[in-house]
Amino acid sequence: MSRCLIVRFSAIGDVVMSVPVAVSIRKAIPECEIWWVAEKPCEQVLDTPSLIHTVVESPRLKNQRFKLSAWRTRLAAYARLRHADFEFGLDLQGQVKTAVCLRVSGARKRLSVPTSDGLAARLNPCAKFDIQSMHAVEVGLKTLTQLGAFEQQPEWQMPSLEGETKAMSQHIDRKLVTISVGGSFEDKRYPIEMWSQVAQALTGDGFNVAFLGGPGDPEPTTGLNLVGKTSLRESMALVKSSALHLAADTGTGHIAAAYGVPVVSIFGPTNATRFRPYSDRGVVLQRERDPASVPVEDVISAAKKLLEAHANTH
Repeated sequence: MSRCLIVRFSAIGDVVMSVPVAVSIRKAIPECEIWWVAEKPCEQVLDTPSLIHTVVESPRLKNQRFKLSAWRTRLAAYARLRHADFEFGLDLQGQVKTAVCLRVSGARKRLSVPTSDGLAARLNPCAKFDIQSMHAVEVGLKTLTQLGAFEQQPEWQMPSLEGETKAMSQHIDRKLVTISVGGSFEDKRYPIEMWSQVAQALTGDGFNVAFLGGPGDPEPTTGLNLVGKTSLRESMALVKSSALHLAADTGTGHIAAAYGVPVVSIFGPTNATRFRPYSDRGVVLQRERDPASVPVEDVISAAKKLLEAHANTH
């Protein structure tokens, strides 16, 4: 029984964009046990037993990255990976913390995505190619091919969410549109007032709009307000069941793309060429570094066009 290790700690959207690497490994080596090291919030998007054998939680070092005790805890967790005897391992994040994990894991072959982090590049061999015009999904798959004959065509296997879909069934119908109001950083968020205008326009066209978000995210004054009221998995189930999903540069946009749901993404300071939701059913709107520079009218227009184009595929 062969085993391999994928190291991609966070964030949720980045972990979702890395799933095609696991799918490519599974297709090439069906008997391989795929292990994945991720931070706890990301484990929920990897709960696919037919794909991922084991998810190992990486202790978070938030606000503790310079504390020796925190690093000792992390190193001890990484050292326990050595007993698995990994045939090969991949660092798909390319940072010092993930590079240390892969190095300590003892994988017989190790490879990292191209990285500009000098210390990370010294800890493990790095793939050598220009990533400037490449999407993050493609970077991961191209890195994998340097370890063997693996497919580069992206494919996702995501959690089925049967229980969560049943729990959210009262909100699900063919007219459901979901809007995620969150964002990992304030400069990535689209203003709640502008989202509310989008929701009003779509409600006027007969759609049922549900707002999603975590505790502390801004709450709307229109539509179905589920902000802070659902778990991540329940939010995923609602996104999966949507006729359309709208979000700023945040994880739910990538989740929608992975489930084949049409998605409108509003980007600000992030490079959309590399980090947009990877989908042929997606539209990215980006003008300046501030997401608020994207007019509401543009968002409504993009949403209606996607809804019309995919009306019979949901």
